[in-house]
Amino acid sequence: MHVSPQKDVEQSIMALWRNLPMMVLVGVLAFGIAYAVASKTPPSYEVHFSYMIAQQQRDASPAFRYDGYYSISGTELFSATLASLIMSPEQIVSAYASANIPLASQDPIDLAKQVKAEKAASQLVQVTVVDASKSNAEALARAVDSVTQNAVSDYNKKNKDTAQFSLTQTNAWTGTVRVAVLPIALITLVFALAIAALIVLFYEALKRGED
Repeated sequence: MHVSPQKDVEQSIMALWRNLPMMVLVGVLAFGIAYAVASKTPPSYEVHFSYMIAQQQRDASPAFRYDGYYSISGTELFSATLASLIMSPEQIVSAYASANIPLASQDPIDLAKQVKAEKAASQLVQVTVVDASKSNAEALARAVDSVTQNAVSDYNKKNKDTAQFSLTQTNAWTGTVRVAVLPIALITLVFALAIAALIVLFYEALKRGED
């Protein structure tokens, strides 16, 4: 028997209304479980520090002198290069080895989540080191600084005829990142209600198909 679209909508609404207590119960249970799990999730730790980059004075031939503009431009390019170098997998692996900490992952993408670097200004690179352990995060941050300083030192030694650069590190600061418990629980609530509503509508459609 054919049922008009309007009648289908009315029956679907009635089915949702009849099952509203069950849907609410499912949503509340999902909210409670998500809240409890998120509340017990341990925090992670972020160590933040920055590098201020300067071009060193050097002896050079008159044909290869930098004026102010080219000096700033060269430093800006070096800042971008440094940020990419810090986040490269081989540098991160070297930092883990230097800190004597087991690798967080063998996946290069996952490793890049542990150590992040961003060129924030022409002469400023901001570094963030993340770990579930505060002591490991701080040890890894020190190792990142060590391997980075060594890499820049090696660059300067091997490229004596080009611009030389120095890094000044700011004091590191460790922050605590906690899980957003309430937003996660609310999203879970909405998701559970939506799933429950879809299940009710699916069974209502099956019933109408059998009639």
